[in-house]
Amino acid sequence: MKSIDFLEIMLFLYTNENAFLLIDGIETSLYTDVLDTNWKIINEASKKFNTQIFATTHSLETIQSFTDNVADEDVALYRLDNDRAVRSDRKTFYFLLEQGFDVR
Repeated sequence: MKSIDFLEIMLFLYTNENAFLLIDGIETSLYTDVLDTNWKIINEASKKFNTQIFATTHSLETIQSFTDNVADEDVALYRLDNDRAVRSDRKTFYFLLEQGFDVR
């Protein structure tokens, strides 16, 4: 399966209003040097075009950047805990990160 890059994510958002986008391993699509900026741009575009994004990652750096740059009301984060999905809001997820829990 081909990974997509940031430009393809933005192209999808700008051409598919009222849609949803599934991205497996989003860390392969975003440059680490500009993660914060990328998340802000993706978040604004997804709101503007009413598009939901479902993204998976194993990258702690990507999760940290996401929780730092996307507002509370825009986010539902899920992590696996004993083979079940646990939903957390951004503040709870951020707390878990700060306490050193493995949220990946």
